[in-house]
Amino acid sequence: MSGLADKLTLWIKEEIEKAGAKGAVVGLSGGIDSAVWLPYAKGLFRVMSWE
Repeated sequence: MSGLADKLTLWIKEEIEKAGAKGAVVGLSGGIDSAVWLPYAKGLFRVMSWE
């Protein structure tokens, strides 16, 4: 990931941490928006060490 994707991933990570959550739930519908989101979610989980 680079640029905007990195910024979004780190922002989501920070928001989850600020909320005091220990994880996240990602709902995927199977549509194009889910297909686009999935690689970023995978990167986020690596950053958060949730895999």
